[in-house]
Amino acid sequence: MVLVIYVFAVIAQLMKKNIHKISSPGEPLLVTIAKLGLFLFTRPGLFFLKKKAKQILIEAKILREHRLTYHNWIKQQKAYDVVKGEDETIIKNLSYQPKISVVIIFKESVEPYLQDAIASAYSQVYTNYELLTGVPAALESEVQWFAEQFGFNAGVLKIIPIKDNVASVNAVNMAASMASGDYILVLDPEYKLTRNCLSEFVRHLNEFPDDNVVYCDSDIINDIEGYEQPFFKPGWSPDGIMSRNYIGNTVLIRLSFLKQVHFFDDRYLYEYVYDVLLKAGERDNRVGHVANVLVHSRDLNKLHSGEAALVVAAALKRRNTPGQVEAATAGSDFNVVYRLPEQEEMVSIIIPTKDNTALLKTTIDSLIKLTEYKNYEIVLLDNNSSSIEFQNFVKEYTNLHPVIFRCVEAKFSFNFARLMNLGAALSRGRYLLMLNNDVEIISKDWLSIMVGYAQRQQTGAVGAQLLFPGGTVQHAGIVLGVGEASAHAFMNFKQGDQVHFNYLNVVNNYSAITAACLLVRKDIFDEVEGMDENLVVEYNDIDFCLKLIQKGYFNVYLPMVVLYHYESATRGHPFKSSASWKRHEKDLATFRIKWDSYIQRDPFYNQNLSNEYTDFRQKNRMKA
Repeated sequence: MVLVIYVFAVIAQLMKKNIHKISSPGEPLLVTIAKLGLFLFTRPGLFFLKKKAKQILIEAKILREHRLTYHNWIKQQKAYDVVKGEDETIIKNLSYQPKISVVIIFKESVEPYLQDAIASAYSQVYTNYELLTGVPAALESEVQWFAEQFGFNAGVLKIIPIKDNVASVNAVNMAASMASGDYILVLDPEYKLTRNCLSEFVRHLNEFPDDNVVYCDSDIINDIEGYEQPFFKPGWSPDGIMSRNYIGNTVLIRLSFLKQVHFFDDRYLYEYVYDVLLKAGERDNRVGHVANVLVHSRDLNKLHSGEAALVVAAALKRRNTPGQVEAATAGSDFNVVYRLPEQEEMVSIIIPTKDNTALLKTTIDSLIKLTEYKNYEIVLLDNNSSSIEFQNFVKEYTNLHPVIFRCVEAKFSFNFARLMNLGAALSRGRYLLMLNNDVEIISKDWLSIMVGYAQRQQTGAVGAQLLFPGGTVQHAGIVLGVGEASAHAFMNFKQGDQVHFNYLNVVNNYSAITAACLLVRKDIFDEVEGMDENLVVEYNDIDFCLKLIQKGYFNVYLPMVVLYHYESATRGHPFKSSASWKRHEKDLATFRIKWDSYIQRDPFYNQNLSNEYTDFRQKNRMKA
């Protein structure tokens, strides 16, 4: 009986979550259900069913998962003496052991945390550091007393008197000018460093000695509930950092670099570290990341989004990249929309298709009707269409739109990569837009915003937020190492959900984005030799994006560009039949062999995040 309930529960959830993925627009619901049912009882279908069963039943709380809470996992980390012993051994063998200047500026409002901040600095395993504390007169004797209790000597601790009304940025600059270290770390007084914080930074610098800035993961320490809300951050994301300071203020900064940018800008009372982070991105993106929680903060609900937007606006001006800083659709963050040159450059919109004229007509009609960007051409690739309706459609639209519309025959077996390469070879534009024949345009500025990003020299592929017809998310970037090899981030979430630090609603860099709507400059498409035709149906777009990353470009997801996507409506979902499943397995094997290192460690998806779920939750750490 339990088994029967188990099977029906799984099938019900699969029906609910996947029915829109295999249905074609206008297809009767019963036909779609029949197709899904037949597939589930094939050999690949049973495999798929088994794979999803445990995950679905855990979500439904029918099965229990014995996982550690984040607080218990952090508390279970190695004891101080073990960490100290291991780190001391490693540090002795490091060729580069820079001096680090830790700066803490105390104000009366954070007096309760004074002892914790000093204690976290004192307990560092790495000992080649100094502590500079800026304190008002009312706290000076208390800081001196704590220093004596911890045993700081005069060579390690410097107490810098500051006036009560001095701005924190000016106090930090005063301390930085007195620092004798190679690097500076500004520690907010309500933050605590883990004991291995400085040693982990130094280990990173021995591997990446050219980094001007190094940051780490963080969490929040709550006096009542303990450790919570870990932020497992992505690697350096030059577009993501322009939407919000995801890095935070506790970062390691090379002191010589700080002097080059004239210390912290005293125009900003709160976001002066953010300003330096953006300047670091302007110096060859030499910013590193340690994927460990090395900083505990206290959630004091400090929001300075107004000043942060000013920092971004200043960066746009400094970089001579005109643009607008606009509020995100949800949350307190923002997104940049770059200005286009007066003379629009041509975009070649490549659309592969086979019959299914009604669907194709929706795509092209919405494109022509709504798109405000005018300099584009539509290159329709006819991949073995046979219907009279399609032939009549091509004749009609060739006559109606002779300047922008043309249809090219592609008389070979379906191979998405080969189709895109053919379309690129025939295109006249500076930009190539790969666009499925099963999408619908719903806004006027979609292409203008995408070109605004694609025109930038460091940008690789530009992608959009794609929604299922019901309004839930189909694509918001692709992460590697989840599922078999990759997965769409935040699939099935509602549009606008403020999930994982508002990731869904702000511009982010990802390793890959889907070619259902992908814009790229033609010159860099040619630079990476287009798409790999050995990947016939799947993974060819991810492969293409990873080749761009290897060349030093950054792929970017734009949440403010939204399209509807009737996924795989023409060719069918890859799990629809035994033959398509075999094709899927072949493409998967090819992709895994080629990109195993990225699957094991996606630079834009933290290694502490789940390999099973797509919502950026913490990796499942089971109880012993």
